[in-house]
Amino acid sequence: MVTIRPASEGDLPGLIEMARRSWLSGFTAAPPQFVSDWLARDFERAWYTRYWPDMSVAEEDGVLLGVVQPMRDEVNGLWVEPAAQGRGVGTLLLRHAEGYIAAAHGRSWLTCSAFNPRGCRFYLARGYREVGRQPKERAGGVVEEMRTYERRLTGRTTPLQKLEGHEVEEPSCTIRRAVPDDAAPLAGLAARTFRETFEADNRPEDIAEHLAASYGTAQQLAEITSPEIVTLLATCDGLAAFAQLRRGKAPPCVTSTETAELWRFYVDRGWHGRGIAKRLMQAVLEEASASGATTVWLGVWERNPRAIAFYRKLGFEDVGAHEFRLGTDVQTDRIMVRNLEVAPKWR
Repeated sequence: MVTIRPASEGDLPGLIEMARRSWLSGFTAAPPQFVSDWLARDFERAWYTRYWPDMSVAEEDGVLLGVVQPMRDEVNGLWVEPAAQGRGVGTLLLRHAEGYIAAAHGRSWLTCSAFNPRGCRFYLARGYREVGRQPKERAGGVVEEMRTYERRLTGRTTPLQKLEGHEVEEPSCTIRRAVPDDAAPLAGLAARTFRETFEADNRPEDIAEHLAASYGTAQQLAEITSPEIVTLLATCDGLAAFAQLRRGKAPPCVTSTETAELWRFYVDRGWHGRGIAKRLMQAVLEEASASGATTVWLGVWERNPRAIAFYRKLGFEDVGAHEFRLGTDVQTDRIMVRNLEVAPKWR
């Protein structure tokens, strides 16, 4: 079964080599000098090393088959292992990227080199239309024509789909408001996801102090029953994720007057990369809008690049920072905001 998941730092060596093979198989119209000059750059190793938190990979039985990098409204860096081409992996990655883009934008766009005729045909066959061409002068006087394609995104696009006969895990989940009976299982999930996310980079005593103060049946029951807090749960044969919105004073870098804070947002590790986070975020933003908020803001640890990349994909922008105390350790959270008034509707 081919599945999509977030890229990890451990994927980098195999990912770079897989993308290199894909590039070589696709750029069949490129002059030999262009190919040798490109490969001499170590196939963008610096790019992958820097931006892997933004990427998603397709794999089957632990073998990397492809990669894609959604960047705001752009589909970037879609490569498929040559041996896996023709199996629907490229379409799967493309639709997955469009699912993230559709959360904040009404269209997706990309560029493809004329030296990659197979790639250009691939995008045209999947609903993209050519909207421009621009020549780029490369080393040795080679001129590479870059073609720009775009596709309007309509309806509710989901990151994971069943494509061309290949099953992709698309779980049947329900997103609902928490009730008092959820307090105990929610406390367990909240403590576990916090510990798994942060324990490797923090002192055990600070983690223990924070867990004791923040998570437990009594604490979560008080939050569920508070009129100032909305707790949303994603249930998929048990709790898979949760989010909490609360009203209160925003930091000075958030300029809107009608705000809601996305206080907590966690997905159980076993459900990472399966579309749950995007669906839960959709419900969060709908709740915030229904409450009268025009802006949602959140704080995310500056040393959590995967979370920062996830929020950026869904339309949040960095506007500043504030302090967060974990036990005795004073840390820095980046403040990110999303303006609900200008974001495209998901329906």
